[in-house]
Amino acid sequence: MPSAEGTTPVPAIAPAPDHPRRLRSLRKAAEEYGLNPYTLRRWVRDGLISSYQVGPKLVMVDLDEINERLVRRISSPGGEAGQ
Repeated sequence: MPSAEGTTPVPAIAPAPDHPRRLRSLRKAAEEYGLNPYTLRRWVRDGLISSYQVGPKLVMVDLDEINERLVRRISSPGGEAGQ
């Protein structure tokens, strides 16, 4: 909604994360993890990972969020995980 001067107010900027985001385009992120870009689009749509719009068309995703979805710790053959 324009203000009295006819300009649109700028939304507040969220605080910076504790670590910098590792943003990549959907295509580059899919290539890096061996996924189909449509898989990443579906994860964004389903709320499994966040997306960030950069400019009018470019959508980027955080590689750390993808990593959290894909990488699982497995147990060693002789015992519990991490031994």
